[in-house]
Amino acid sequence: MAVIKNTCNPNTGAAVAYWIPTENEWYKAAHYSPAYNNTGAPGYYLYATQSNAAPGNAIGSTANQMNVIIGINFSVTQSATLLASQNYLTNVGAYSGSPSYYGTFDQDGNLYQWNDLDGSNPAYRGVRGSFWFAGAQAAQSILYAGSTPTHAGNDVGFRLSSFLKQ
Repeated sequence: MAVIKNTCNPNTGAAVAYWIPTENEWYKAAHYSPAYNNTGAPGYYLYATQSNAAPGNAIGSTANQMNVIIGINFSVTQSATLLASQNYLTNVGAYSGSPSYYGTFDQDGNLYQWNDLDGSNPAYRGVRGSFWFAGAQAAQSILYAGSTPTHAGNDVGFRLSSFLKQ
């Protein structure tokens, strides 16, 4: 009997455990809350920090923060000077006071993140979330972009989705 293949990894018959999220999965994980603005009604925030207000960029446990340039200051250095030798990326969770409702960290800022749009195989893939050299406005939930799968640069990364095995 032939091994059943899955579409994410055709070399195995095992169930998919990790994947690049679709646009809808990424968007809901970042922006949705069943108790939007403490109203008890569901809704979507403008930023993945559970806020509609423009975030700051201080690393740590302060609420509504992300790794983006604010004014002229970079988040990592809090300086306006761009240094070629400086790594401007942060580890996921560096902004520990700014999770989404679902507990994801840093979906806005740091790097744009690939998404799989609708799970099909289109010529373009989605990217969301802004990156360290862009301002907070680029992270707003109302904005999205697409890029070819061959795009390479220092502004894009990815986030994996997973499910818990019971």
